[in-house]
Amino acid sequence: MPKKERADLLSIAMTLAFHHFQESWVKGYFKEEMRMIKTADFIQEWIDEEIEKGIQQGIRQGVKEATQQSIIEFLEGRFDMVPAEII
Repeated sequence: MPKKERADLLSIAMTLAFHHFQESWVKGYFKEEMRMIKTADFIQEWIDEEIEKGIQQGIRQGVKEATQQSIIEFLEGRFDMVPAEII
């Protein structure tokens, strides 16, 4: 079996194992294959997708925090004081 195909199949098996077994057990079981698994196209695509999700979440969180800060500053300017419960 070609190395690339083996790496892809091992990465799929490991991904499925994470859904049914404890993380520490899965990592121990696949310990010897980890270097090969890291070369799998499947894993790289998954990592790229997770990075993109993280970036998008960070953008949304930044916009949310900036909006909240703007509202607090507006209320402070309008009413001089904003109760802690609102903040």
